[in-house]
Amino acid sequence: MSSLLAAVACSLCGASEHATIYRRELELGKPLGRYPLRLQQCAACGFVYTSPRARREVLEAHYRSAFHASGGVWHEPGPGGRHARLTAERAAFVLERAAAARHGKLLDVGSGAGALLTLLASSTEWELSGLEPCAATAEASRARGLPVRAERLEDATFQPGSFDVVTCVSCLEHFWDPAEAMRALTRLVREGGRLVAEVPDSTRPKAHVAEFFSFEHLSHFTISTLERFLAVHDLETEHWERTSIDNLRVVAVKRSAGATPRIADDRQDVRRAITAYAHERARFESRLRERLAPRIEEWARQGTRVAIYGAGEHTRYLMELLPLDTLVAWILDSDPQKHGSHFLGRPVHAPEDAPRLGAGAVVVSSRPYQEEMVRRMEPVAARYGIEVLRCYSLEEARAAAAIR
Repeated sequence: MSSLLAAVACSLCGASEHATIYRRELELGKPLGRYPLRLQQCAACGFVYTSPRARREVLEAHYRSAFHASGGVWHEPGPGGRHARLTAERAAFVLERAAAARHGKLLDVGSGAGALLTLLASSTEWELSGLEPCAATAEASRARGLPVRAERLEDATFQPGSFDVVTCVSCLEHFWDPAEAMRALTRLVREGGRLVAEVPDSTRPKAHVAEFFSFEHLSHFTISTLERFLAVHDLETEHWERTSIDNLRVVAVKRSAGATPRIADDRQDVRRAITAYAHERARFESRLRERLAPRIEEWARQGTRVAIYGAGEHTRYLMELLPLDTLVAWILDSDPQKHGSHFLGRPVHAPEDAPRLGAGAVVVSSRPYQEEMVRRMEPVAARYGIEVLRCYSLEEARAAAAIR
């Protein structure tokens, strides 16, 4: 394991002295196995980052090839779904705050399946481009007519200053070296152009089955540390907001090098938030076991064959928290690309395959998409007498799904 990990210094200020403010052991499967998640807070500037972390080449291989990496997550495409609503909110933000003229050149970094590019293409006359490191995902986007290159941001072949707007949504926290990523982003934005970034807000972590501080997330931003990252790369914050999904969303304009602005220090705020999160997570896990373990134990006594709906990170944690390992024979997932693959050593099938497989119970493994998945599963379950078990109450799921 130690050969797969690397210790790093602070990417914001370069200091190496730090304090561990959160720790947890994660089971990630091959090649990382048992992973020691450690959040370090820089003693000099207060930035929070993961160290040690999986080596760069290990993470890059993960993103290039794994259907189950976050960049390849598939969502139901229906217009009324949560993902469609969230994409619409992001597109509206870009158009209102960064691209009001509706002409020019825009690059979406980490474009994934192309949801944001698709919506912007229907709303503007902008010349659009995308960057997506996963070759299979980039190819799928190109097959739908989207101009997406299968390139890493750090190696992007666009000319400097090519874009009026660069969007980087739910990506900056993933980069092995965020300072290198910021240099690359700044290089692509023209003078006076804008960067739109969105990252998880580490002052608002929420306890649920999946770890808020994912092993894929290597930098844990607050508004202060994000503004500092922008400022040292000649990007001046023009607008920022806290979103309803516990993220930070910011627009910054590229200026000529100048004095670094005075930015508030919120290191104590994030430290308190993460300490409170650790306690709340312990309480949440205890309540989850108390509520669900008796039903799972009954399935074991009855010999019920069980499937989990959701081939993603949430399910990894769920299998650790609850006594499901010997019961679960299959994984169900809505993504057609995952069907026929394996996840956690189990074959992945479509939800509608549950009766054919002989599943007597299905555990729905998601928080924000729980009710969408239940709606897809319920007609099959009702017809064949399959029990559907939610991890979250309706109130919890609706709160997580809300886009305000």
